[in-house]
Amino acid sequence: MSQAPHSHAKEGGPPQGGPPAVRPGGPPPGVGGRPPVEAPDLSEKGAPKDGVPQKSDERLYMQFLAFTDCKHPMMLGEVLQATNIEGAVYEDLNDPRGVGIMT
Repeated sequence: MSQAPHSHAKEGGPPQGGPPAVRPGGPPPGVGGRPPVEAPDLSEKGAPKDGVPQKSDERLYMQFLAFTDCKHPMMLGEVLQATNIEGAVYEDLNDPRGVGIMT
């Protein structure tokens, strides 16, 4: 079985006469007739306070860890207190041995 020979402009390039190489993700913004893409507004928005909308760019990062087969959930709270880690321990209503820790 023979294959038709391919001619390349340079090693690894597209075959001559084929489509031009395009960067992954397409052309850069504003090229090819597309308008530039605006950056998304990631600020937090809250209810108006004294008639002025609230807006913040600060973030509060929290972590929730869930476990099952915890026989002594009270010990988790004691460990958090002993290590001065601020957090809360939750018991799972649907799993008698399920707990969650919010830090």
